[in-house]
Amino acid sequence: MKSKVYANVEGDDITVDDVTQHFKKRYPSIDLEDIFGEDSDYDVGRMLAQDFIEKAGINSYPQALMNGVLLPEKHLNVDEFEEVVLMEIMRTTQSLQRAVYKGELDDRHDVVDWLMSLPNIMPRLNERILSTKTSTYIDFTGVNHSELSHLTVEAFLNLKAPEMTATLANSCHYIATKNEPFVRPLTTWIVGDYDTLEGRALLLEAVKYLLAGCGEEMLCMMLCELEFKTSCVGT
Repeated sequence: MKSKVYANVEGDDITVDDVTQHFKKRYPSIDLEDIFGEDSDYDVGRMLAQDFIEKAGINSYPQALMNGVLLPEKHLNVDEFEEVVLMEIMRTTQSLQRAVYKGELDDRHDVVDWLMSLPNIMPRLNERILSTKTSTYIDFTGVNHSELSHLTVEAFLNLKAPEMTATLANSCHYIATKNEPFVRPLTTWIVGDYDTLEGRALLLEAVKYLLAGCGEEMLCMMLCELEFKTSCVGT
């Protein structure tokens, strides 16, 4: 129904009247107050949905999520939506078939519970992440135009925490595959001295891992010379 509302409205902005009018045309015998009223049984769901949108940081509409991952926004139209959902289902089916083949999933397991137990899945309500009482965060308010490789250990340690964060952010270099979604929910970080054989071997393995993935990750490289890295570990 949501895709049809967007298809029938001129422009990108949809108002409450657009939704209620479309609903009334489709279900003329139902009282709108029973669905859209403040005392409606659906009002709790609407408030939970709004709370989820705010916590997820979604700021453009329409959006669709499958298994917690945003679908490509360019496919969210009447002509392509069903096809992209089917493709995502087929992709998920492959992982399920692989798990069955390896004996990790059988008739004794609940598929949803098995999916939620995977290491890359975050439970919907994770207190360690959603709780504001014990949460920690990185302060990105600092300003520093230097890169990590241009500073000595002493100069870096004399910076304030926000300035340290800004320095590390300036030292990050990202690699991503060409055919990737607009939203990349995962970032793999590697830190090393790429002038050394060990550092280049680490980088090579990280690139192989990125290419073997499904295109929803990007690689963050940070250059850390051996002398600096050893000194930081000691502190």
